[in-house]
Amino acid sequence: MTVNESTQLTTEKSKSFKSLVTILMVLGIFGVLAGAINLLGALSSGFSSVRLADVIFNVVYGVLLFICSRILSKGKVWAIWLFSTIILFTIVYSFIMGRGFNFIIAAFGAVVIWHLFTLKKQGELS
Repeated sequence: MTVNESTQLTTEKSKSFKSLVTILMVLGIFGVLAGAINLLGALSSGFSSVRLADVIFNVVYGVLLFICSRILSKGKVWAIWLFSTIILFTIVYSFIMGRGFNFIIAAFGAVVIWHLFTLKKQGELS
C-alpha cells in the first residue's frame, strides 16, 4: 500500500465518521421538531394522554440523539452504548403504547450500531 492509498483510506473513514455524526445530529433535530409539531397539533385539537406522551417521547428522543451525535463527534466509544439505549428505549415505547414492534427503527439501529463497531475497530472511537 502506498502513502497515497493509506491517506485515501483514512480520508474515507473520516468522511464516514463525519457523515454518521451529521446524520445523528440531523435526526436529533428532526426528533425535537416532531415533538414541537405534535405539541402544536395537541394545542389545536386538545390534549390527550397519548398525544402528550408522544410529545415528550419525541423531544426526549431527539435530545438523546443530538447528545449521542455530540459524544460521537468527540470519538468516545460510549456513544455506542448510548445509541443502543436510545434504540431500546424506542422499541420499548412502541410496545408500551401498543404500536407493536418497529422494524424500521430496529433495522436502522442495527445498521448504525454495526457501523459504530466498525469505526471502533478502525480506531476512530476510543
